[in-house]
Amino acid sequence: MAAIKCSKVRQRAASFCEDHLVHLRPLKVGSRNREERFVFPEVGDLKGTSFELCADEVSFVNGLIGGQANQGMRRHNLWLYRTDQQRNAGDFVLIDVSSPPRRIGPLQVPCWDVFILDLKMNGRFQLGGSGAGFQLNDWERAAESAITTTARTRGVLPEPHQGLGLWHRLVEPRCVWRIVGDRRDVLSFFRNLRLMRRLRRRVGDDPRTLEGLFEALC
Repeated sequence: MAAIKCSKVRQRAASFCEDHLVHLRPLKVGSRNREERFVFPEVGDLKGTSFELCADEVSFVNGLIGGQANQGMRRHNLWLYRTDQQRNAGDFVLIDVSSPPRRIGPLQVPCWDVFILDLKMNGRFQLGGSGAGFQLNDWERAAESAITTTARTRGVLPEPHQGLGLWHRLVEPRCVWRIVGDRRDVLSFFRNLRLMRRLRRRVGDDPRTLEGLFEALC
């Protein structure tokens, strides 16, 4: 019995890792008339894989951090990751890197907001993960993996002999938002992100209360 339990723990620990994320990075390009647009080179390469995006998801990505001139929010403080669609961790993980890391001794410890997103075409906007079912079962591991990947890219992940184990124990998201709904509502949420953060600090984490306040904004 103990061996079975240990096996399940190992399977759980290996169920999601950094290899199950693809960072969607916008690349700015210009045309002859100097109009700018942002493209995602990775998107075409993902076709036929478990990371492939449907048309609705591509529209969401462009609306959030891409788009042509004067289109899209271009929220480049949000590092957007596509999740492996066979891993029950939603459609995307976003890390808000706008907060500077904390200094704890020699370590730089990030304290970033994390957003776990599961898009549902024409679905009702819901916070807290309701409406996603098993598709968000592994969201915690996805969040951990995205934070680690982001920290490595930004140069704040220590080497193993420099306190990596302690770093992992110290790191935790400043706030986690689990969001389910139609891409248009999710984009509206990010347009009102500052206000939603203030409301959350004021009224607490109850998803139903926050959903009602969000609906009043739209």
